[in-house]
Amino acid sequence: VALADLNNDGWQDLVVGAPYYFKRKQEVGGAVYVYMNEGGDFSPEPSLELTGPSYSAFGFAVASIGDVNQ
Repeated sequence: VALADLNNDGWQDLVVGAPYYFKRKQEVGGAVYVYMNEGGDFSPEPSLELTGPSYSAFGFAVASIGDVNQ
């Protein structure tokens, strides 16, 4: 789990790694979920879901890298 202002709106957004996530019948091995902070409120659904290839443990480590749209 990491917090970072990803879109330079002054609010900390949430990044959640799920390295053991998988989808049956698909080549997916881990996920990272991004929850954008909309004025102090998080949606229950992620704003973005990123997945990695099978057995990659994608999402094992997440860290704040700061504002990514500058």
